Amino acid sequence: MGAFQWRAVLALVVASALFGAVDAIASDLDVGPLRFSFLIAAGATLPLLAFGNLAERASSLPHMSKREILALAVLNITQASLFVGALLVGPVGPVTAIHLGVPIVYLLAQLATRSRRFDGATIAVLILIVGGIALAAQSDPGDRGSQPLLGVLLAVCSVVAFAAYLWLISTWGRERNILEGAGLVQLTSFVLLIPSLLIGLPSLVDIWIVLAAGVILVAPAIIAQWYALPRLAPVVFGVVILGEAVFAAGFAAFFFAEPLSPLIILAGIIIVIATAIEISKRGSALPDDLRPAPRLKPEPRSGATPHEPGNDEP
Repeated sequence: MGAFQWRAVLALVVASALFGAVDAIASDLDVGPLRFSFLIAAGATLPLLAFGNLAERASSLPHMSKREILALAVLNITQASLFVGALLVGPVGPVTAIHLGVPIVYLLAQLATRSRRFDGATIAVLILIVGGIALAAQSDPGDRGSQPLLGVLLAVCSVVAFAAYLWLISTWGRERNILEGAGLVQLTSFVLLIPSLLIGLPSLVDIWIVLAAGVILVAPAIIAQWYALPRLAPVVFGVVILGEAVFAAGFAAFFFAEPLSPLIILAGIIIVIATAIEISKRGSALPDDLRPAPRLKPEPRSGATPHEPGNDEP
């Protein structure tokens, strides 16, 4: 496994820890999911825009298009809204388990397209992923909800949208300067979530807490995650991202005295084992389209004089 991949795995673990801390904060506040997302986007936008300005100067890759930025913003809001809706009407345990199934989506897609064989390593990783997700979900089963079937359907849609969101970042990140566009994606999300203010504003203290979480936790988490995704195979980053649920439970237990189920600890161990197997069997032999693309030369600006053959100076 190349050094750039190990750095990517470490960056993704850091991102999962930061997002886990945000999840723990969200569980302790009575802000509401849409308003929480709005305030998080508001806090993360400015630092990401500032970082994007630096990323633009340091990279020669092409910019993200407005259509790509809008697509990522819409997918991000869609997957979050579907997941929240599923939690509101469906059984908490199964809904959480389904939403964590991103690596399963990638595994099934690879098997369906025959880009992966159904060998022993695939079976082992699949069993471990399902087991880890089930344990993480059963640690907080919650109630069954008012409309279980609808909740499960929404959860399936949410995990598909989330998998598509991460896959696009991974794919575009090999040929676009996505770190430059991260702030614009958050800004677009912020604008699209403005109608959530019609629900009402939370307390001033809660507003400042969430804004600070956006600046201190979410902005660096997005930078680390978006750096890592293009450098890892989908199943690898899908499994590592599962650690967010484990980190969230750990932070909630440490800072907010929430009970920490032994099932969560066991789920974390299983996720580490699954990641190790996937990296050892797949991560060291990535196909070409999963390696970072070579840096492209910037296109000449509209006012630049095009180079003409035969005019080279000796």
